[in-house]
Amino acid sequence: MSVLDALLVDGHARIGRAIDATFRVHTDKDEIEVWEAFWAARIAQAQENDYFYEHDHLGKRWLYEQVVETVKACAGGDLAGKSVAEIGCGSGYATMRMADHGAHPVLIDASENAIMYAQRLAARLGVEEQTSFLRSDFSHLPKDVQFDVVFNSGVLEHYEMGEACRMLRQMAAVTKPGGIILAIVPNLLSPTLMWRMASSGFKGSERFYSRWLLKRLFRQANLTPVGTGSVNAYLPVDTPLQLMKFFDRQLVRLIPSGLSALVYCAAKKSGD
Repeated sequence: MSVLDALLVDGHARIGRAIDATFRVHTDKDEIEVWEAFWAARIAQAQENDYFYEHDHLGKRWLYEQVVETVKACAGGDLAGKSVAEIGCGSGYATMRMADHGAHPVLIDASENAIMYAQRLAARLGVEEQTSFLRSDFSHLPKDVQFDVVFNSGVLEHYEMGEACRMLRQMAAVTKPGGIILAIVPNLLSPTLMWRMASSGFKGSERFYSRWLLKRLFRQANLTPVGTGSVNAYLPVDTPLQLMKFFDRQLVRLIPSGLSALVYCAAKKSGD
């Protein structure tokens, strides 16, 4: 490791410790148990009110649309006919929306309730026939199937670097030669997320990532990054939608991408 790399690693570690020291960290429960309860509540809400937060909340829907555009750009600008697997999918909403671009969504999650919620959401969107569902964790992914694009959003930051590196390698194992491996994580230094943590007084198990650190993680997993960047997400999702769109069109170019709430890294799997 070069002196510069050592300084950057130390600097990122210090930032992470500062965030954890500032905001109370909730890590006393098993991660899967937390998400099972979370998605159970979403299922109950959908049953009671036919309300799907990812789709019916306009600001949240717009944010997911930015994720769709990011994945599409990393895949060369065209998703038609491509299988897109989201591992640790949660609701899987962004991947389902890729069906509008001709993709074949494959939703994979270890949480039974997440898969149930995703199936209900797919029915609501009318894409259940185009979408495949699989309950699995990273260690038990199908060994006889590979996909054109394999990605996740909001997953890797919940794990130590060694485990996150292993997850990337497992993602690469189910990616076709020439396919894309992509990870999107929150930037805890963005004003939006800093405000959310400050207003709630605590954070979960999320770790701080920058684009540099995410790129370094990919290299540790023997994946050569072909692109890094930010998903345009500078304002809270409860901001009026037209203001969010105006801000994106007119002002995003003036603001350093390091302030965006989401950052990503993508790698292209080498041919075998």
